[in-house]
Amino acid sequence: METLFKILILQMVLLFCLFDSNASPATAAGDIHRTVAQGDSLIANRQYADAISYYKQVMERYERGERDSIMPRAFVYGGNACLLSQRYIDALEFYVIGMDAATKLNCPESYESCVNNVGYIYVIFDDYENGIYYFGKSLKLAQQHDNNQVKCIASTNLVTIYSKIGRTKEAKVYYRYQQQNSFEDPAINQFYLLTNKAHIEASEQSYRSAIELLKKSLDLVDTNHNLSAEAAISSYEDLTDLYLLNNQLDSAIVYGLKTQDLAIRTLNPVKERSAYYMLSQVYDKLGSRDSADVYRLRYMALSDSLFNRQEFNRAKSKLLDYEERVTNEHIYSLKSIIRNQVWALVAISTLLLATGLILFIIYRYNRKLRNTQRILVDKNQELIQENDESHKLRTDLLQALDALKQSQQQAGATEPNTVEASGETADVEAACSDDVSSKARVLMSETRRTQLLKDINEVMGDVNTISNSDFNLNELAKMVNSNTKYVAAVIHDNYNKNFKNYLSECRIREASKRLIDSTHYGNLTIAAIAETVGYSSPTSFVEAFKRVMGMTPSVYKRLSQQSQGDASQEA
Repeated sequence: METLFKILILQMVLLFCLFDSNASPATAAGDIHRTVAQGDSLIANRQYADAISYYKQVMERYERGERDSIMPRAFVYGGNACLLSQRYIDALEFYVIGMDAATKLNCPESYESCVNNVGYIYVIFDDYENGIYYFGKSLKLAQQHDNNQVKCIASTNLVTIYSKIGRTKEAKVYYRYQQQNSFEDPAINQFYLLTNKAHIEASEQSYRSAIELLKKSLDLVDTNHNLSAEAAISSYEDLTDLYLLNNQLDSAIVYGLKTQDLAIRTLNPVKERSAYYMLSQVYDKLGSRDSADVYRLRYMALSDSLFNRQEFNRAKSKLLDYEERVTNEHIYSLKSIIRNQVWALVAISTLLLATGLILFIIYRYNRKLRNTQRILVDKNQELIQENDESHKLRTDLLQALDALKQSQQQAGATEPNTVEASGETADVEAACSDDVSSKARVLMSETRRTQLLKDINEVMGDVNTISNSDFNLNELAKMVNSNTKYVAAVIHDNYNKNFKNYLSECRIREASKRLIDSTHYGNLTIAAIAETVGYSSPTSFVEAFKRVMGMTPSVYKRLSQQSQGDASQEA
């Protein structure tokens, strides 16, 4: 995937519309154009590090308030140069400022390129959900402006990602779109059609067919000078992966070594890292521990040097801040339009009184809504405290029940227990007749049900456990030494909800505590807090938070701070 996109970036650098060399800009603008021209010359000669320094000069001038129509394209090129030299954090910063400049200077092609490349960076860091979002967004924008180059790139990337994550249906949809929108170079277009068809075949586990398609892509590379070594690396890597999946380990080693050697020769550390990982997997399957450990150590060393997660999260925060600002500006723009329309209607209408009354009602409603939300925040904090106390009481009660039953068993109260158990079984059968988990409930004794509930509460009360993004019903069942049906039945009977909703509420409850805990979490963004409680996607976190709390995290945090401020003033 990374190599395919690297080829696409090179194509964009060559095909992107250049500035008008016959223009006669002012002195300051002329300096900007000369700086960009120097960067363009260096990037054409693949001197990416030197080119980046020139584009950073343009970035600094933009941040000082200077504006020129060439700036958005310069930021696209700067980001592309960073991508080609594996400086992904710098690339993301270029694209974020490029999106801002393209919006303000009305350069849709640059904006579409930046959006598409942001998606690519997310994919590099294995965030496929956000990658799909930005590729899809760039494709829609390119369709609106009929930008064929970006349409081809975005659809190609969407096919690759959907195939990789096993969503074959979506991959086929975009593959058909890719067939209808061709790259200008026939060889490049045929190469991507072959490789993406192979990705789809691989996602359907048709490994032999996928291997044949990739070998055809290698033949195309050998016979066409427009396809560079980067294309060969991509096919070698895919073949290694397919042979590994098909347990053809000797062939996997051959193509893994080819990927490694070509990546080293072309100074492509990302593909070199990928080759080390796949070779370690091959040797693990062969039982050659020493060889596997060698490649695994190389893989880990390269990963540490290439990917800085902390810096990437900071860059992501800038992107989120930019998108939030754009959204707010759009909302403000819409509000301004509506306000102007209202005043125009008022000026030519005899319904001034009615309009004023409506505005007054809206104002009162908003004021009431804000008060209601504030009360809701206060009540939620009280409920959190009561829930913690209730959890403690429930735990104490379960322990008391255990002790009571043990004492009854020691006293030899066999007959009463039998009668009671029989009655309980009848009650359980009646209560669960309309539930899909009734069989699981009937099969559990009351003692087992009580113990299982106790174990579930202990696990769900562990914040570190439920904050693991991989935590699910299967994991919970394993931790309590039971199965998923029994666990789901106990959760439903005691909390009247399924496991997913129960886990979501537990996570959101912890997140709401951290949002107002400025001492321990005051330096974290909302997105960062979402990650600490198990949400890899900020969007999913916001949706879950709104569903549980009735408002967004930012509104909840602001109202909580206001309530705390009011309380401190009253004290």
